[in-house]
Amino acid sequence: MSKLDHPVIAKLIDVIESSTEIYLIQEYGGANSLYNYLLSKPQHRLQEAEAKQMFKTIAETLQYLHERHIVHRDIKAENILLNRNKQLKLIDFGFSLESTPPNTIDTFCGTPTYMAP
Repeated sequence: MSKLDHPVIAKLIDVIESSTEIYLIQEYGGANSLYNYLLSKPQHRLQEAEAKQMFKTIAETLQYLHERHIVHRDIKAENILLNRNKQLKLIDFGFSLESTPPNTIDTFCGTPTYMAP
């Protein structure tokens, strides 16, 4: 995360290690997740224009990561925060890793409830 500099990715500010814990101090991304934001909407849906803009922002952010050979591996609405101005922040890089082509990843990971059958 310390190598990343993108407006939609939560910045890593500091790392504090104790003998039993590691604390990551990150930029504040907002009090609301995209998941909770969707729940607050009628029929849990966004207007098309808003959905397009958010999708574009997320896709551009993933492109930034992939150009740097970083795979997030846990993209979901709960890991995208919104601030009061509806600006997005991608968080939770706990499953992420670097993978340079032609290497492939075959390790199972992610949130089981979001996986295809």
